[in-house]
Amino acid sequence: MVENKQDFPFVEEDSDYAMACVVDHLAGKGHTRIACIAPPPLSVMFSSVRLRAVRKHMELIGLSLPDEMVCIGSFDQKDGFAQTHKLLDLPHPPPTASSASTTVLHSAPSMRGGKKEVSP
Repeated sequence: MVENKQDFPFVEEDSDYAMACVVDHLAGKGHTRIACIAPPPLSVMFSSVRLRAVRKHMELIGLSLPDEMVCIGSFDQKDGFAQTHKLLDLPHPPPTASSASTTVLHSAPSMRGGKKEVSP
C-alpha cells in the first residue's frame, strides 16, 4: 500500500487462507501425503508465503510436509511437468500435490496411481 494514499482501488489476496483451503480440500478427500510444487521463494514473494502457509496448515491438521515432498523450480509449465516427475520418481510418490502457481499446476502430469500421464 502507498503511504498516506488510500484513495485508489486495489485487490489483495490472502495466501494463508487460499492455501489452507487447498490443503483442507485435499485432506478432506482422504489424502495424508500432500506434496507442494512452488516457484523459487526468493524470487517470487508469494511463493514463500504460500509454501509457508501449506506447511503451517498441514501441521495444524496433523499432517507433515517432508522436504522431499517440496519441489522448487522455475515459474513455467515445462518445469511444473519436470517437478511433478521428480515427485513421481520418489520410492513412495505422493498421490497429490498443491502448487503455489496455477501455471505450474496446470502443466503437471496426472498423479493418479503414480502413473506419468499428462493431464488433459
